[in-house]
Amino acid sequence: MSSSRNTIITVAVFVLLGLGVVGGSIYYYVKSTANPDTATGEPGSSSVDLSGAGAGPATVATFAGKPISRQEYEAAWREFLTRGGASEDDIPIVSYLGARYDALMQLISDRIIEEGMREFSVQITEDDKRQAVEMLAAREMERRHGSQEALAYFLDAQGKTAQTYLDEIADEILGQNERQIEEQVRAVKVGRKVAEDVNIEPERLGDYLRLVDILRITQLFEPVEPGAAVVPEEQAEATIREAYQKLQGGEAFESLVSEYSNGPEKENGGRIDGLRYGSEPVFDGVAWSLQSGQVSEPFKTNTGWHIIKILQFHEQPMPENEQERAELRGRLEAAIAEQRTAKWMVERFEQGNLQIEDPVLAGVDAMREARFEEAKTHLESALSDRTGIDRLPILSSLGQVMFELDGHDRTEKIHEEMMDLALERHRFELYVDWAAFRIAIDDREGGLEKLRQASEAADSPDDHIELAQVLTSIDAREAALEELALVRAFIPEPTEEMPPEQQGASYTQLVTLAVVHGRLGFEEQGKAQLRALIKDTYSDGLLRAVAEAAAELGWEDVFNEVQARVQQLIAETGSVRDMVEGQDAAPAPAPSDAPQEAPQSE
Repeated sequence: MSSSRNTIITVAVFVLLGLGVVGGSIYYYVKSTANPDTATGEPGSSSVDLSGAGAGPATVATFAGKPISRQEYEAAWREFLTRGGASEDDIPIVSYLGARYDALMQLISDRIIEEGMREFSVQITEDDKRQAVEMLAAREMERRHGSQEALAYFLDAQGKTAQTYLDEIADEILGQNERQIEEQVRAVKVGRKVAEDVNIEPERLGDYLRLVDILRITQLFEPVEPGAAVVPEEQAEATIREAYQKLQGGEAFESLVSEYSNGPEKENGGRIDGLRYGSEPVFDGVAWSLQSGQVSEPFKTNTGWHIIKILQFHEQPMPENEQERAELRGRLEAAIAEQRTAKWMVERFEQGNLQIEDPVLAGVDAMREARFEEAKTHLESALSDRTGIDRLPILSSLGQVMFELDGHDRTEKIHEEMMDLALERHRFELYVDWAAFRIAIDDREGGLEKLRQASEAADSPDDHIELAQVLTSIDAREAALEELALVRAFIPEPTEEMPPEQQGASYTQLVTLAVVHGRLGFEEQGKAQLRALIKDTYSDGLLRAVAEAAAELGWEDVFNEVQARVQQLIAETGSVRDMVEGQDAAPAPAPSDAPQEAPQSE
């Protein structure tokens, strides 16, 4: 299970360094505006139970001969969300099943750490926890202020010492995360036990300083960047071993790169220059054990199978200062310890022989390893009897996955079922998603029908602008204009009877709506809206906003009309007054590369 192994390796790095969330998976598919208070699955959130749905088998998985119960797994899922400061509503549908899977990996990594505590007789003291808190507090203090100068200025202004401020932050962290702090300490102490005998002899320090140039043949089974080509792990291994046999038979390394490699370095003939020790634990262990001109045997990292050829090492000057040499030695020993800890975690994981019994999670595991037919079988099984599908996001995410697996009929049925079960507030998003599916399978009319239904379910200007964007992207321009007309209905008509602030806000929204028209290619309508605004206005704030909008959109004729209106007002009255006393009535719209902001109703 390469994807499981990758997660465990990631955990190992964080275990040793004591960074981030300790003992758990690192993949949090959450937004920055998370609300932990909604992470309980209470009715009213998208995590509401689906009627008639099965919660899945009582045993989710078995690891190291011990079952992981449904109750234990769901508790781990809630903890996973809490550690990320998230609720289920914060996780994008496309990532939801992956997050559920990573929660299982987090639970398993926690078990590995617990076993390590027993094996190494690790004890946790209050001093250990306090030191961990102070380390986190120091990082938080650095994050808040950025530089020593900024921190010194803040402390002077507040009349505090650095230690007092550090203690305040530490108390704040401990009060919010006491359980996570204890888990972090446990994990760090186990990691240090695993790697406690790491020691670089002073005379070998220069060996680790060297940079290395290599040629590499790679078969990736995990993407290293968006859109990267990947293959199933078994295929990756077989391909690399076939290439290795040809190398053994005398074929040139360079000639095999184009035939056998799918890594990004393929475009450069397989060459990678100037690699430093500490880039990737397994790779480091192989590369720095070879001499110039030597070729490695096939080896596996957390992203693929590889063969490398050492072109040359580049010696680097040793720091002259003893303190700098000591710091360098410490960093290199930490990198070696990282290798050791990652290896220990992976060995324990593989010894545990994970067996996933929940069909949804088993399907995700197969998907991550590119075993697509197996994934489809698992997920079809779950959908047939609703096993493990007790939340709307699971069902919705399954619709995405089944589409990726070419199960279009099943995806259509999932959308129908979701719409029957969805709360009213989710219908807009589900219709848009359904429309995207229809369009993706070349059912344009079906997609347009779902977008019309989404429009009926829309309840905000943002919703209608989103629909206008989608419709414009598929060249349904008339329908897009209809959506923008609905946005206009949310904006109060400015009148003389309005309070000045409300009147100014309405004008601002109207300028923004005109800009949206322009950005979506509706130049005629956008210009007409701006011209209507400048026709009778006496506000220099509004005129300035219209001028800036026209300049941004490249509408020189409208810009010139604004200037003409200004000159007209000066000639008639001697000045241009502000509509809202003391402030501009209509600030400039957002720049063209900024996200579009919907006008808000009052």
